[in-house]
Order: sequence, then C-alpha cells, then structure tokens
Amino acid sequence: VGPNKLSLSYSPEILHSNSLKSLGVSQGIAMILEGPIRSTVSISAGLSFGAIDFHKTISPVKISESPDDTINIESGSYKYLEVPVSLNFKFFESTRSQVWIGTGISSVVFIKQNYTSERLIGGISDQVIKTSAKGWENILPLASLNFSLFYRYKLSERLFLQSSVQYKLHLIPLGHNSMK
Repeated sequence: VGPNKLSLSYSPEILHSNSLKSLGVSQGIAMILEGPIRSTVSISAGLSFGAIDFHKTISPVKISESPDDTINIESGSYKYLEVPVSLNFKFFESTRSQVWIGTGISSVVFIKQNYTSERLIGGISDQVIKTSAKGWENILPLASLNFSLFYRYKLSERLFLQSSVQYKLHLIPLGHNSMK
C-alpha cells in the first residue's frame, strides 16, 4: 500500500563458531515491513525464523592420563526467532535499480537449544555433556548489530526483486558456543 513495502525472504547464512573454530551454515525465512521516512531514508522491522545445526569432530588429541588418542565430538541444534529493526539509506537510483545500505539491531528468542559434547578415548565414551534450554527460556533483547548492502530491481510498480548481503555482529554469545 502506497510507499510501504512488505518483503518475504529466504536467507542462507554462513556463521563462524568461536569455540569450535569452524564455519557452519544456517538458514531462515523472514517477513519484513518497510516504510519511508524521506525519499532516501526508510525504517524496517520484521520477524525471521532461523535454524543452525552443527557437528564438529576434533581428532586426535593427546591427553596426559591416557596413552590412546582422544576424539572430541561437539554437536548442536538451535532454532530461534529474530526481530530485526533497521534504518536504511538509498545512495543510488536509476529507472529500475536501487542500491541501499542499512544498519540496525536484532533481538533473538531461542525456541530450541540442544548442545552435546562427547570425549572418546580409545573408541570408548569417557565423558558426555548435554545441555538444552526449553523454548522461550533464552530471550536476548539486544543480540546483534546488523550492517547490510542491498540491491533492488523494479519488476513492476508493486513488485521488486531484492538481493542483499548482511553482516551480523553478535553482541553476546548465542547458545552454548559463541556464534558470529
């Protein structure tokens, strides 16, 4: 309606775990409502659902109390809702194209958090740590700062195709392992 925009999106994300020193893949879907403040400035807010699954095997590791090799296995599954709010600035526009930059902040509400760490010595499980949080137990009001660059192509008066790249700087650890 009018100058307001409603976006539906799918977002694959690449993330890095500080404690596991590895890359992972997350994915999500979102719905975002955007409204203009001026012709080159807009504000947007939305709701997205994301899911992260990871599995990392660290092998072999020597520990002093055993002559055998030790294998550490860490895995987890997180599902969460994210509420992003952004301020966007248009810095290029032509007949059908627009380029925007944006900055904002997101809140995160975890729906599911499961984490397992297992240590195997000589193929035998020596130590297992399992943690989980109930749904809606972990609510993080200021979870991440977001910086984005997006391109819009006008297909018609009411339909745009948008592609964006976003960097999220998590201000606090997300889940058992700190995720970037």
